[in-house]
This record gives sequence, C-alpha cells and structure tokens, in this order.
Amino acid sequence: MNIRTLFWLCCLSLSVTAALIALSACSGPKPEPPMAAESAAKPAPEAPAKPAEPGLNVGDVEAGVVVSATVPPEEVSAQVSVDNMETARKRLSMATVTVKPPYPAKLTVRVTLSPQVSFEKEPVVVRGKLRRDEQPIEPEFSTIVTKGGPVGDSSIKYDFDVMQGLAAPPDTMLVYARFDVYLMPKGTPPTGLDPKTVQSDRHTELISNPVRINFVK
Repeated sequence: MNIRTLFWLCCLSLSVTAALIALSACSGPKPEPPMAAESAAKPAPEAPAKPAEPGLNVGDVEAGVVVSATVPPEEVSAQVSVDNMETARKRLSMATVTVKPPYPAKLTVRVTLSPQVSFEKEPVVVRGKLRRDEQPIEPEFSTIVTKGGPVGDSSIKYDFDVMQGLAAPPDTMLVYARFDVYLMPKGTPPTGLDPKTVQSDRHTELISNPVRINFVK
C-alpha cells in the first residue's frame, strides 16, 4: 500500500468517527438549561397574608356616635313649643324651646345617642349628665354602646327633667349633655362591664347640641 492510499484511508476513518460522535450527541438526553433547573428547585410562592383588620380610635367614636338633645314631641303643648334646627346632613344643631305660663312643673329634654358604626368588637362606655347653665343635673346617665349603623334602630335615649331643683323658672336657660366616653380594648366582652365605673386609656368627650329654653311672661 502506498502512502497516498494510506492517507485517504486515515481521512475516511476520521470522518466516520466524527459522524458517530455527532449522532450520539443528538440522540442522548439534552441537559436542562441552568435557569430552568433553578426555577424547578424553588418552591411555589406563598399567597400574601391577609392584612390585619385595623382597630378603632377615639376619632372614630367622636364621628361615629351622634348625640342630640331636644324636647320630645309628647312634651309639646299649648304652653311648650320647639324649633329644631338641623344641618344639611339632618343632624340637630340647635333646639329653641319657648315655654308660656302656666309653666309646667316638669319639662323633659331627651338626649339621644345614635351610633353610626358598629362597636361590637370594641365596646364604648358613655357616662355623663345633662348640664343646665353649666350645672350638672342628676341623675348620671351611663350605658354601653356595641351595635350601630344604618340597619335597625340602635339609638339610646335618656330623659332629663330640666325643672328639677328650681324654686321658680328663670327667664332663660341653656342646657346640653356632656359625656365622658371610653373606648374599650379590642375583643372586650360587653358583659361584665360596669358603665358607671369602668374606664380606659382611650378617652374622649361627646357633647350634644345646645337647647335654649326661654320662659316668656
């Protein structure tokens, strides 16, 4: 065999070997891309935790409990007339009462607490008195507010006699209700709370609209 023939045989052998190697590479398992392998190794992301429900504060109580005061309809007579002034939101802003002789021995001013939001999870304790020309009138009023909102009648009413303790009616008097208000911690059960004594660090005041009572001669 001459050198030329040997050279061609070597070249042919190399070509066959290269073809076999290429065929083996194509038929074997393909390696997984690095990024795909990394993604498969990572656990599925967890769903975001539900944010905690925010609690109430004293500002919510001040805006969420409307306190109004006026002479109730059953007290209106030929001697007693009432002019109630309301805001654009239908809230009582002022009540003017005119009383003619013979003056009644008793004259009721009704104070109404109207909760606008629910206080079931954080009860509210309301405690205070009606004031006549800045002097408190007995008895003290105290209650626990839990429910509220537009569904159902959740209003709380209390009547005060503005004539008690008077030897004679004055020409005029100004009365209004002023209450200390305590917002209880979240989750406090209302049962067991004594509204006459219980207190809280979250404290504010609620004041009703004024009621001007004029006794005409």
